[in-house]
Amino acid sequence: MRNVQPADAPRPQAPEDETPAPAAEHLGRRVARGSVWVAAGYGAAQIIRFGANLVLARLLFPRAFGLMLLVNVCLQGLQLFSDVGIGASIIQHRRSDTAFVNTAWTVQVVRGFLLWLATFAVAWPAAQLYGEPQLMWMLPVAGLAACMDGFVSTAIHTANRDLRMARLQVLDLVVQASASAIMIAGAWLTRSVWALLAGMIAASVIRTGLSHVALGGARNRFQWERDAAASLLHFGKWVFVSSVVTFLAQQGDRLVFGKMLPLERLGVYNIALSLVDAPTALISAISFRVFFPLFSEMRRTGPDVETAYRRASSSMALLAGAGALALVLAGPLAVQLLYDDRYAEASWIVRLLALGIWGSSLVHFTASVVLAGGRVKWLAAANAARLVWLLGAVPLAFRQWGFEVAIVCVVLADLPRYLFLGLGCRKDGLHIFAGDAWRSLKLGAAAVAGLLVLELLGARSVPAVGAACVVGLAVWLAGNREPARWYLDKVRNALAARRG
Repeated sequence: MRNVQPADAPRPQAPEDETPAPAAEHLGRRVARGSVWVAAGYGAAQIIRFGANLVLARLLFPRAFGLMLLVNVCLQGLQLFSDVGIGASIIQHRRSDTAFVNTAWTVQVVRGFLLWLATFAVAWPAAQLYGEPQLMWMLPVAGLAACMDGFVSTAIHTANRDLRMARLQVLDLVVQASASAIMIAGAWLTRSVWALLAGMIAASVIRTGLSHVALGGARNRFQWERDAAASLLHFGKWVFVSSVVTFLAQQGDRLVFGKMLPLERLGVYNIALSLVDAPTALISAISFRVFFPLFSEMRRTGPDVETAYRRASSSMALLAGAGALALVLAGPLAVQLLYDDRYAEASWIVRLLALGIWGSSLVHFTASVVLAGGRVKWLAAANAARLVWLLGAVPLAFRQWGFEVAIVCVVLADLPRYLFLGLGCRKDGLHIFAGDAWRSLKLGAAAVAGLLVLELLGARSVPAVGAACVVGLAVWLAGNREPARWYLDKVRNALAARRG
């Protein structure tokens, strides 16, 4: 099989048997277009979500957000405890025929019904554990959303596999805007947490309907092929193990704090998370919606994954570092300007949590490479390492030193997970530690420069924070000139090709 030089790698003189450049350029344009669409769509969705949160924060009380956080944690736990990797299987597997896809959809529908039934089973234990009787009724209602999600068309996964991101992003925006409008209207009329549940269910209904009518392709129908089911379950058994551990690892701080904090303070923590999660979730979306399909395709067709990884990781690190710096420097001021005094404690929480954006972003991007190689065991091991850290360090720090030190432990929890994923990459010949360590040092220098400017100006005003952000980002960009130029060139080429 020929060794294809990826478009996002340097261009030395090609050997005579190398695949022609146009094919590589086409791959690069697809990645650039996909990244632009994901970033633009996600940015617009975050604007909608953030605007809705601001309105809801004024219509509702912190207690409502604390209750909804508990509902989301329980529901996400059930979803991940039953995850068999339907979407990942469709993207990663060599088969893409109708029988395979319909069998996957049938499994997905059955799983959705089982999830809904499971919410009835966990409602009472959850209400007793957290001392909140409302969870008895809220969880089964929220389970309707999981049931409806089971009927989502597999066209979403096939479009993701083929990097056709434009319609996917438009669909997500329509769902986000519609659900936000329903939540705001419900909160204005009822001043109740049930408005948030109504928005959750509406989002699932709208997403399911649009997935069947807006993405094209063959309609799903119930079908069962033994070979397809065996292949799905073989891949899915390790996805299941990884997902169980992933849920506990990703939600460990919420589970611990949900038991230790008053519900009002938990709601403030949730507001801080909503700010910090935005840049991390963008990196995660690009990693798993663009680069996971890309690396999976490259492994099927044979190009050099290592060179593509180096180029892609440089550009992703540039984006992740910029997001971390912006929130470290400007996050407290954003809380002060956007929220009332009830949420004032979120200011220092945002700054601490923003330090973890960098580590989380490294983890998400590295995980997309490991998953594309089918090494789900390494994902499970990595998430288990994070879980052990959270369940051990966070409660101990909370009891001994308080909430602030416990949040520092949350920030550091991605380090053991990253180390395991890095070892998984070495199995494929990818050596990532040295490059990421050097980038981390440069990011630290940029953060110190910005914080020094903020301290020297002696104010927490908009001009002071703006000057600190400019200095910090300038130092970060100066240390990453090559990936910045590469990324901008790719975006310009992709936009030019689209106009042409």
